[in-house]
Amino acid sequence: MTTPDALTLIARRFGVDLDVVQTIYAEAAADQGATTRSWPPTRRRGGSRIAHTLTPSEIDPGSIPDSSDSGTTADDPEDPPDTRPAFRMPRPVEDRYAPMDVLGRGGMGEILRVWDRELERPLAMKIARPVIMRSERQIARFLVEAQITAQLAHPGIVPVHELGRLPDGRIFFTMKEIQGETLEVVTQSVHDGAREGSWCPTHDGWTFRRLIDVFRRVCETMAHAHARGVIHRDLKPANIMVGPYGEVLVLDWGLAKAVGAIESEPDLPRSEPGPRESIHTRIGTIAGTPAYMPPEQAAGRLALLDARSDVYSLGAILYEILCGHAPYTGVGSADILDAVRAAGPAPIASPAAIPTELRDLCELAMSRDAQQRPANAEVLASEIQSWQEGARRRERALELVRRAREATPELRRLRQSARELASQAARSRGQLRPWQAVSEKRTVWELEDEARRLEEAAESKELEVVQLLQAALVQAPDLRQAQIQLAALYRSRHADAESQHEQRDARRYLALLAAHDTGEHSGYIDGRGTLTLRTAPVGAVVEIAPLEIVDRRLCPGASRALGRSPLSRHVLPMGGYLLTLRHPDRAPVRYPVHIGRQRNVQNIRPDRDAPHAVYLPRSGEIGSDAAYVPAGYWWCGGDREAPTSLRRQRIWTDGFAIQRRPVTNGAYLRFLNDLVARGQGQTALRMAPRERASAGTEGAQIYQRDAGGRFVLGTDLEGHEWLPDYPVLLIDWFSARAYAAWYAERTGQPWRLPGELEWEKAARGVDGRFFPWGDHFDPTWACLRESHRRRMLPATVSEYPDDVSIYGMEGAAGNAADWCADPHAESGRIDGGISLPCDDPSGDEDAYRVVRGGAWCLTSSFARLALRRQVVPQLRSETIGFRLARTIDAPGGR
Repeated sequence: MTTPDALTLIARRFGVDLDVVQTIYAEAAADQGATTRSWPPTRRRGGSRIAHTLTPSEIDPGSIPDSSDSGTTADDPEDPPDTRPAFRMPRPVEDRYAPMDVLGRGGMGEILRVWDRELERPLAMKIARPVIMRSERQIARFLVEAQITAQLAHPGIVPVHELGRLPDGRIFFTMKEIQGETLEVVTQSVHDGAREGSWCPTHDGWTFRRLIDVFRRVCETMAHAHARGVIHRDLKPANIMVGPYGEVLVLDWGLAKAVGAIESEPDLPRSEPGPRESIHTRIGTIAGTPAYMPPEQAAGRLALLDARSDVYSLGAILYEILCGHAPYTGVGSADILDAVRAAGPAPIASPAAIPTELRDLCELAMSRDAQQRPANAEVLASEIQSWQEGARRRERALELVRRAREATPELRRLRQSARELASQAARSRGQLRPWQAVSEKRTVWELEDEARRLEEAAESKELEVVQLLQAALVQAPDLRQAQIQLAALYRSRHADAESQHEQRDARRYLALLAAHDTGEHSGYIDGRGTLTLRTAPVGAVVEIAPLEIVDRRLCPGASRALGRSPLSRHVLPMGGYLLTLRHPDRAPVRYPVHIGRQRNVQNIRPDRDAPHAVYLPRSGEIGSDAAYVPAGYWWCGGDREAPTSLRRQRIWTDGFAIQRRPVTNGAYLRFLNDLVARGQGQTALRMAPRERASAGTEGAQIYQRDAGGRFVLGTDLEGHEWLPDYPVLLIDWFSARAYAAWYAERTGQPWRLPGELEWEKAARGVDGRFFPWGDHFDPTWACLRESHRRRMLPATVSEYPDDVSIYGMEGAAGNAADWCADPHAESGRIDGGISLPCDDPSGDEDAYRVVRGGAWCLTSSFARLALRRQVVPQLRSETIGFRLARTIDAPGGR
């Protein structure tokens, strides 16, 4: 017979309430016709203690005290006597449950699917195996599992409905029937579905995020157990069931133990399991599943187990969720146990991207030093929830980014359409005359209104895109996708502003770009470019001076030597520079360059493969009265304030020379008088400057004639004297062309009227500036309507020295506009990125000609160098004169 002291030792040794043990023995004795003493109940109350699980073959009979044991030990003082009646075994249950299916079998018992006849519902029934009923220790363990499972009332733990005894004497307890799949199965399915480095939903809707949510709920369930002093000791994906309606249940509490009740247990033998058993529960000296147990449990240091041990096992579950396999693998339990004891698992690797936060949390939870792990599952659950909240915010942010991405093409379309319509409207407006009827202007107005409407729509769409992306960054401040889209938007806006020389907008958009750049635009923001330069002949000394703003004008700064030509990819900060090329056998050459963002500036003509060498003219080849413009690229057009300008584009123009100053009255008098001397007086008279003609009559002649018939300067009808250094005005295009032919014959050089693109390059340089001196306007720098204090009059060609281009061409912004050789072409005479020769292929004498530049009585808007005027060639205007140009080097250089 088992004594009361022996039952007390059993209860204390295995952490079972004494009343449970007494009940078991009382009922067992009654069933066997024996008598049972009434034991006083223990005064230790509280949570149940769960002992180490063993199979019947591992039970050491000597470890259980029986009637031969002599009293209690010093560690087990006798409890005071109590006369209360003995507790009874679970009551027998007959005919209530009808077996249906076998759901599983284990060392402690088998699980059946049964039908509850009273409540008419299916249940799961765990029944102790017959061999268990012969062991007090195993009976106690079975009863404690039922008690612990019932007491840990939580949605993540299967509820126990009834504890009872079958007619054959076996103990059972019933639970809610569980349906679904184990976390082990669904984890594998998610990993099997991963494709090309990303997670993909499975056919039944499982995703990586859903796995993490299951894991969080497991952590919350274990947090509930830990708060009540219970640890599981056998957590693994196979012990976690996920139901079809979102249920997440932690199963198999057979090894559960209240913290502090674990004592050393005997080293009991067990046969080695096969390969498939190696990751499943091992019952014996070291209870649990080797692949998921913490190092202290694998080492048999059971007294050290606490909530941190479960945290390790939870980390191992997270490891499998991240990697698709258990942290440790091996042929058998011994191999795995050795691996767990020796070192940590292999580094986390997955077929798809793993969030860094989850990787770090997994490694922390699986720290080999238990003190380094989170204190309990609640901490782990909180970390996972924080990540999930961040992930949900990230998902919301990504949805906003998606909407912004979908709206971006429409934004581009609206902006492009607005630009095209605005350009079309500007061209049409340039062809209108103020006196034309409203009916003739209406079409232009409609174009302008539609362009303005589209631009406003583009601004609204851009605001929508920016707001979506900014809202995404509120949700996820470090969201790379939002940063990338914003950076791309601001880069585009900055490029537009910079190309239009809108410096304020350019600075703002560059700052916004820098604020959102994730590294892709660092080179663009830095702006460094390179210079490749060849000269003909080679060996020229290259001096470089940065262009700096002084009193709002671009001026060359301090000069320094850059080296000798050729230069190859010499790195320079972005911006404008004036190079001076010096060779002992050649004249110095001014060679402006503009280092664009990340651009390698090199002279390769669009229709050639090899770089074009900058031709260095011989001394005297150009002449002091002309400016040399070397062949190369430059930015033309693109001035929104000049409505008739060409679109902004980088084009090639061959080298040429252009007269520094307009042809003067004095020079034109020599031409006319030479004609007179040759007996061509009538031709000279026809080409002499005249006032504008009224209908049917010729205008009044400006030049006078002396007694010998020669032309001389006098006064106009208003009594104003015309000076020799004034630019010649009031001559038509044919007269200007005739002068060019005369001057070419006289000098023996191919002088002609300049092409309009030659004129624009000579006036603007290569950087697309709006005025000869830069982008800022002041009326004191050129002779225009705003420049006069008193009566408006032309100025001498040397009177405004600030109206000079970087090549040395003077008077482009004011005083007198210039006739150009070209017939007017809507899009300019450009083919394949090359400005065409300036001859007139059409031969149409009546074709509109292009006039470039401002004049003494015109407003500052005419001083914008991209402005183009189309004028009938017969017009004589007090604002139009001319200057000459000639080709210097053919394409490809010399």
